[in-house]
Amino acid sequence: MRTDATGEDGRIALIQSDIWIGFPRAEQVLGRLQSLIEAPRQTRMPGLLVHGASGIGKTMIARNLSRRHAPEYDPELGITCTPLLLLQAPPAPDERRFYLHILAAVGAPATALSLRAQSVASLEVRVVSLLRDLGLRMIMIDEVHNLLAGTHREQRRFLNVLRYLSNELEASLVCFGVSEAVDAIRGDVQLARRLDEHHLPNWRDDVESSDMIQTLIAAMPLVKKSNLKVKSLKQILALTGGVTSRIFALVKDMSIDATYRRFAMSTAVVEDLLATRGVIVSREAVRQWVNRFGRHFANCIRRGRPRPNDKCHFDEVVISIRGKRHRMRRAIDANRDVLDFLVQTRRNAKVAKRFLSRLIALFGASGVVITDKLQLHQAFQDADTERGSGCPQRSRQCDRGVAQADTQAGEDVWPIQIPPIGTEASICV
Repeated sequence: MRTDATGEDGRIALIQSDIWIGFPRAEQVLGRLQSLIEAPRQTRMPGLLVHGASGIGKTMIARNLSRRHAPEYDPELGITCTPLLLLQAPPAPDERRFYLHILAAVGAPATALSLRAQSVASLEVRVVSLLRDLGLRMIMIDEVHNLLAGTHREQRRFLNVLRYLSNELEASLVCFGVSEAVDAIRGDVQLARRLDEHHLPNWRDDVESSDMIQTLIAAMPLVKKSNLKVKSLKQILALTGGVTSRIFALVKDMSIDATYRRFAMSTAVVEDLLATRGVIVSREAVRQWVNRFGRHFANCIRRGRPRPNDKCHFDEVVISIRGKRHRMRRAIDANRDVLDFLVQTRRNAKVAKRFLSRLIALFGASGVVITDKLQLHQAFQDADTERGSGCPQRSRQCDRGVAQADTQAGEDVWPIQIPPIGTEASICV
């Protein structure tokens, strides 16, 4: 996999392709299916019903087994042996449509009489004869919960067709679907008795899920080894709800982000935005633009920012983050533009000095600095003395409507909803 990845475009193509991870629960299902396909023929062949949440990996398991038992041509007999046939249930339980899908899947030649003009009985005879000649040993039906789209009578007739084919061909019947598939199969008591149920649960926070995610990340064609920790793996599991397809999609997106070194707006988003305006470019071209002109654009944006007003307000409010009290300090000019802010769990004079020094370095010294009546006034004054800016200061409660809007300095609590990922108790922006 890694040897074929030539350049970033090659790695992206490999990341976006289907990846099979042989985790234990999948191998367990494959082992049961393999035993069914190798079982000797008998009058009533056993079967299996694999069900779970949408995107849990049922279709990938079915396709993996189908690739293992691909059709093989026998030159001596001059026939093609097809031990396994994988089909998707039609959108509605329709016998004719199902038989037509089977004929199309095995590549049956067209007859003089149109297939749609033939009766259901003639299609049934042709399908049974053709599948018997192919040596079929297992029929796998994916998305079997589509049966519920029909009436009760249509469901019973379609289930009778499945049971008839299994009996007539002496082939095992395997069905895949979501949890509603169990209700669909139980509509036929005889068929439900033959199909053992195998449930695929969502991933939980355990060793198996951690090993699966780490194996998936290791399979990504990255230049450098991933440094995700156990906490990050748990966050991936929480974000995806333990659904396999979502885990794969999230890991692939992160791998593409790492490959293209995406910023606030990814190269893919830039490509789509330009495409809507009729400009066709590749992601590689966008990446080269970022490397060549990114610093220049950042400098232009920084120079183009309006200079803050000559008067600067500093205030402090108490906010609640996940039920814990934090102190947020803001620097606001007279035009109500927030220059910077600082969030801490407790007051710290040294951090306050660095906060003010950062503001002076970014925006220059203000003519007048207005602070609140809290203990930070002396810290700001000391920092201003060290910088030598000589800014006049006034210690009073900040102007209502400018610095604090409708809050009172140092006493009001604002409940804030913080996302579970990327949140720190103390941040300085």
